[in-house]
Amino acid sequence: MIEWLATNLEWMYWTIPSGIFFGGLFLVVAGMGVWDHFSPNINRKGFFPMETSRGDRLFIGIISTIGIILLWLALFGDNFLWGAIALSSAWFLIEARWG
Repeated sequence: MIEWLATNLEWMYWTIPSGIFFGGLFLVVAGMGVWDHFSPNINRKGFFPMETSRGDRLFIGIISTIGIILLWLALFGDNFLWGAIALSSAWFLIEARWG
């Protein structure tokens, strides 16, 4: 399997962090699918002005996390990047729970 991946993905420059990111993203989406199979979703209205499902909140959370980190990079550069990760993680959890 590893040899097949190495052969078929050699055109793409992969790093360990990018592999971890995309692998984690795949696991989260697969986990959401399994969770939805065993516990069907009920749309609810939180502080967003619309009813959202778990998948909607996951998508909004991922997009807003990307936005927060890009805004941090634009304002502060790569100084104290852990602050951006902490801020975006806190927002993601708040949005997923009460959004």
